[in-house]
Amino acid sequence: FNQYDINYINKYFNFAGKVALWGTLLDIVLFSVDRHHWRVAPFLRVLLMLCMPKLNQLLCALVNMVGEWLSVASFWMGTVVFFAWISVTIFEDDKQRNGEGTLINEGFQTFGDGLYTMFV
Repeated sequence: FNQYDINYINKYFNFAGKVALWGTLLDIVLFSVDRHHWRVAPFLRVLLMLCMPKLNQLLCALVNMVGEWLSVASFWMGTVVFFAWISVTIFEDDKQRNGEGTLINEGFQTFGDGLYTMFV
């Protein structure tokens, strides 16, 4: 794998791979002796798969991306809450009706209604 610039020498990944391999073998032996309903082998296979360097790099990139996504989502949520508060403050006491006969402040009587209206 040197031509692809993949380095498999990492003592933590090697240890995790050995634990997954021996755990899988132990699970096979225990399952052949006593057929219990719950097995550990699928979880150990996932651990073995996560020991691959490129997959580990992908997982680290996804974890970093979730932090950025949460930052943008919290800003968006704060903006919605702020504008819902502003619109409820403006339209709360207005009792005028439009040309169709509905109240102008329809959906902005309370802060909860204002949040719902902003999300919809």
